Amino acid sequence: MVSEVIELSAVIAEIYDAAIEPALWQQALASICGYVGGYSGVLFWHDAASESSQVLHLYNEDPKYTQLYFEKYLPMNPMFPAATFVDEGVVSTSDDIMPRSEFVETRFYKEWVRPQGMEDALAVNLEKGVTRTSLINVRTEMVVTTPMRERMAALVPHLLRAVKIGRLFSQHKAKEEALTATLDHVEAAVFLVGADGAIAFSNEPALRLLGEASIVRKDGDALRAVAPQTDRMLRDIFTSAANGDASLGV
Repeated sequence: MVSEVIELSAVIAEIYDAAIEPALWQQALASICGYVGGYSGVLFWHDAASESSQVLHLYNEDPKYTQLYFEKYLPMNPMFPAATFVDEGVVSTSDDIMPRSEFVETRFYKEWVRPQGMEDALAVNLEKGVTRTSLINVRTEMVVTTPMRERMAALVPHLLRAVKIGRLFSQHKAKEEALTATLDHVEAAVFLVGADGAIAFSNEPALRLLGEASIVRKDGDALRAVAPQTDRMLRDIFTSAANGDASLGV
């Protein structure tokens, strides 16, 4: 019992690490598969309206079969569009979507699923739109058991939060890129600095001003004025600004 709790905690930690640093999702998927009992995993989105999908992150997936899926078998996948209607956060398997006796008779199963040694899969919709859903899919070499389903369910709340955290970070990055693009088109020189004068951003006119070094200059990472008296004033302004509006009397 203790070892299982430790294992679960380790997997959860990797999920949150991946939420902040997307490059870690492959390792997180590996840990999820190990904990649940799967052999490969994928994070992807599917659009039922356009019958299109895109992989976001993969673990232990044969590139040949991944290519075959998108080139040939995607329209044959009998799990869609029904899988997109499963509620967000609910763990589902192939049997929840269609009777297994029917599934094993499909071309999709015979030509794409079975040749990989795949027998079943655990799926969870992590984000849902009108026709589009983002989901995690953990493939198994055996028919999913109740303990496997329960282990996946234990990870679901953390996967849902991780997706939301990841989206927030993406939004922050998008806003940052939009701000950069905007300031790059301002004709005046613009610097964004910290309380110590460290330059976080300089647009093109600002870089030219630094290059000329007639009014301002760069000292290490910090913005400095060339004239000593002006430089003292500039540093006082940075320090005051760091204390908020109150330091300016408003």
